[in-house]
Amino acid sequence: MQRLAVRQLAEFVFRQGDLHPAREGRGVEAQEGIECQQKVQASRQQGSAAFAAEVSVRLDMQIDGVQTRLAGRVDGLFRSDQCVWRVEEYKATRAVDVALNPVDWGQCLIYAGLLCTQESIERIELAVVYVHPDTLAEQVFERSVCAKTAQGSLALALLCFEVRQRRHRLRCEAREAWMQARDFPFQRYRSAQRSVARRVYRTLANGEHLLLEAPTGSGKSMATIFPALKYLQPQQQLFFLTNRTTGAEAALNSAGLVADTSKYLSVVQLTAKEKICQTDGVACEPQDCGRCKDYFARAPYAVNELLQRGIVDRYTLQQVADEFSVCPFELSLDLAVWADMIIGDYNYLFDPFVKLQRFADTGRSLLLVDEAHQLSGRVSQMLSTEIAIDNKAALLESPSDDFSHAANEVFSVIRGLAQSAGGDGTRVIERPLQLEAAAQRLVEAVEVLQLFDDLDPQSLELYFACLRWVRSLEWFEEREYQHLSFEHAQGYMIQRLCLDASAYISDVVHGHAASIRFSGTVSPLALYQRLHGCAEDQDERAVSPFSATQSAVLVVRDIPTYFRRRSDSLPMLSELVNTLVEARPGRYLIAFSSYSYLDAFAQQHSALGHVFRSQSSADSAADIQAHKDFVLGATSVVFGVVMGGSFSESVEFGVGQLSGVIVVGIGLPPPSLQKDLVAKHFDVSAGPGWGQMVAYTQPALTKVIQMAGRLVRSEHDRGIICLVDERFLQPHVQGFLPAHWESKNVPLQQVKSVVSAFWRMT
Repeated sequence: MQRLAVRQLAEFVFRQGDLHPAREGRGVEAQEGIECQQKVQASRQQGSAAFAAEVSVRLDMQIDGVQTRLAGRVDGLFRSDQCVWRVEEYKATRAVDVALNPVDWGQCLIYAGLLCTQESIERIELAVVYVHPDTLAEQVFERSVCAKTAQGSLALALLCFEVRQRRHRLRCEAREAWMQARDFPFQRYRSAQRSVARRVYRTLANGEHLLLEAPTGSGKSMATIFPALKYLQPQQQLFFLTNRTTGAEAALNSAGLVADTSKYLSVVQLTAKEKICQTDGVACEPQDCGRCKDYFARAPYAVNELLQRGIVDRYTLQQVADEFSVCPFELSLDLAVWADMIIGDYNYLFDPFVKLQRFADTGRSLLLVDEAHQLSGRVSQMLSTEIAIDNKAALLESPSDDFSHAANEVFSVIRGLAQSAGGDGTRVIERPLQLEAAAQRLVEAVEVLQLFDDLDPQSLELYFACLRWVRSLEWFEEREYQHLSFEHAQGYMIQRLCLDASAYISDVVHGHAASIRFSGTVSPLALYQRLHGCAEDQDERAVSPFSATQSAVLVVRDIPTYFRRRSDSLPMLSELVNTLVEARPGRYLIAFSSYSYLDAFAQQHSALGHVFRSQSSADSAADIQAHKDFVLGATSVVFGVVMGGSFSESVEFGVGQLSGVIVVGIGLPPPSLQKDLVAKHFDVSAGPGWGQMVAYTQPALTKVIQMAGRLVRSEHDRGIICLVDERFLQPHVQGFLPAHWESKNVPLQQVKSVVSAFWRMT
C-alpha cells in the first residue's frame, strides 16, 4: 500500500507565494518545536476534558489505481456533543507578526475533511496556532466551515494530487516501455562492457549494493547508465553522483545518447547555485530578486515545460528559467522531484549540512556513484568542520552589541584553546565544549536580531562557520572524530576532524533500494569496502578490455625520488625521457608529486628531439585548455604535470593521443598530525597496517593510477608506462595496481632495449 502523509498532500496542493519568504526572529530547532507543541498540548488537556492530543486520522482509497493510505496526526482536537468540533495545528515560531502559511492552513483543512468523512459532524472549527517557544504566546488564525465544505476541500486536494500522479505515471510507463525496446546506443559493446552492463542490471534488480572496478577508458559510464535506465521502474528515480564536473558531463552525454532524439527520458543535471544564477549576485530575497517573488505561481509551468525537453543541462535550465522568470537553481530541484535521472555532485546526498531534504526519502531510488575511490575522502571533508580567525581578530563595530559580544567571545575561546595547547603548530585537544557554547550564542544572536543583511562578509563567514560547527553535533560521533588546534603566524583555527566516515557513507548507500559504486581505481577492493562501511556487500573487478600487451609497465628502480636525493634524480630523469622519445617520438606526460619537483626538472631538462612544456600552479581554465591544445597539436612533445591536478583526472586527451606516461615517485603525502590520527584510528579499528594504507598509501596510489590511466583509452591504444621509484616493487603497493598490468623491474640502462622491443611488436 502506498502511503501519503497529510503534510505531503498539503505541500503539494497549497504551496504558493514567494521563494525564501522573509523570516522574523531566530529559527526554531526541531527539538524546540516538539517541546513547544507538548507544552501547548499539556495546557489544553488541563483546561478541557474534551481535548485530545495527537489524534490519528487516516483514509484508505485508490489514487490512480494504487491503494493509498492518507494518514496524519492532529496536534489538538476538541470534541463537542453539539456536533461542532475544533481542529488545532500548532507551529512554533519567534516571529512577532506572523503571516498565515497556506500550507499550514491546508494541512488543517485536510484534517477537517478526514474527520468529517469519518464522524457525524455538522461543522468544524479550524485553527492554526503559532506559538512562541520561549513565552508560549499564541497568534491564532481560525475559521468555521461546514462538513460538506471540509469534505469537498479534501476531495479537491486529492483530485489535484491524483491528476499529477497520473500524468507522472503515464510518462514513466511510456519511458519504461520505450526503454525496454531501446537497443544499446552503439553498434556493439566494447570488450567486457556487456558483462559489466549485465552485472549492473542484476545488482539493481536484486536490490544489492555493489562495489565495481572497471578500468578507465572501458566505457563504464554507459555500461552503468544504460542498464540502470533499462531496469528503472515507473516509481523509481536514478541518482548519478560524481566528484567532478567532467564526470557529470560524461553522464549527461551518456544519457543523451540513450535518449537519442526522443523525449521519453527526463534527465536533469544539478549545478551549484552560484554557477547557474543569472542575477549577478542579487540577494535571494523576494524584495530584491523578481525570480523569487511569487515563484510558486510560475514554477509548475516551468517544470512541465522542462519535462517536455528530455535531457536538461544547465543551459536548458537557464533558458526556461528566463522564459518563466524563475530561479534556475530552485527550478532544477523542483524538476528533480519528477525526473527519471538526477546527475550531480556527491554533496546533494552525502553532505549533511547542504544535502537536499526533498531527497531525504530515497528508499525506492537507485544510486550510481562514479569515481568511488574519491568518496571516502570527500565525505570525511564534508563531516569535518572548523572555525578559523586571524591573530588580530576583534569586532569593534557591528550591527548590534549582542553580536559583537558573541563574536569576541568566539575569538577569545579559540585563542585560549590554541595557546593553551602548547605553542606554534598543531595539537590534539579535548572536545571544546566552551567553543560549542560560544558558537551557539553567536548563531542565536544573528538569528534573533535578523542581522543577515547587515553583516559584512567577514562576519557572515564567521556566522556560517559557527552554524556548521553547531549543526555538526547532529552527526558527530566521539569515537570517529578528533579535535585539533592550530596556531601559526597568521592566526588560529579549531578543527573537528572526521577520521572515519564509513558508518555515515554506509547509511546513505543502504538508504537506497540498490546501488553501484564504481571506479577504475578501487583496488584493493577490501580496503574500499571498509572505507565505505560496506564490508558485507558484494564487490567485483570487471574483466579488463585492455590486454597486458597494450602497455609496457616499467618500474625503473634505480632513479632516486626521495626528497633528500631529488637533485640527483633530475639528470637521470632527463635521460629516461630522452630515451623514450628517441625510441618512439610522440606525446608523453611526465608527472611529479609536487610543483617544486616539476619546476626543478623543467629548469634543467635538455630536451632532445622533442619540445618540453609544463603546467603551472597558477594556471587558469584557459591556460589548461591552451596546454591541452598545444600537446595535441605537437608531433613530439613532453608535457610536465602534477599528480592529482587537472591533467590527472579532469582533462582527457582522447583515444590514441599519448605514447607514454612517466610517473615520478610514489607520491606519498607528507606526514601530518591529521593523517597520523587517521592512521592510528584505522590501526585500532581495522588492524595493524591498515593505518598506513588508508592515511598514506591509498591517496598516493590513487593519484598514480589515475595518472597512468590517461594513456590507454581504447582497445587499440598502445604505449609506455614508467613508474619511477623502487617502492613500486613492494608487495603491498603492487596490490593497488590494475590487474591487467604486468610490471617489469627495469634499471635505467635497460629501458632503451625494453622499450624498443615493445614498439617493434606494434
